[in-house]
Amino acid sequence: AMNEKSDPTEEERKGGSGNIGKMVFSAGVDQLAIVAYVAEDKQAECSCQEWMEKVLSLFGGKLISSAKDYSAGVILTDSNKNIFPLKIRESLILEANNFLR
Repeated sequence: AMNEKSDPTEEERKGGSGNIGKMVFSAGVDQLAIVAYVAEDKQAECSCQEWMEKVLSLFGGKLISSAKDYSAGVILTDSNKNIFPLKIRESLILEANNFLR
């Protein structure tokens, strides 16, 4: 929905960010799910899979799916290694941003 073209005639605009790369984090009790998107005009400079793998590597995450434009991954909660989704989310956001610099 974020990447859909927005209709300027609608009172409440939805979407419109299809030309912007993004990484979305969803923290639950058992896992942290991550989805990345790279716009078509940026795919030559930024591999969606490499971006996702870099972020997942910080806490031993698993790549679930990958394509040129979308990648998905998950990091499971592991109390023995002090890996909790809400605790690790901020450091992953920083890593995702640093990768793009």
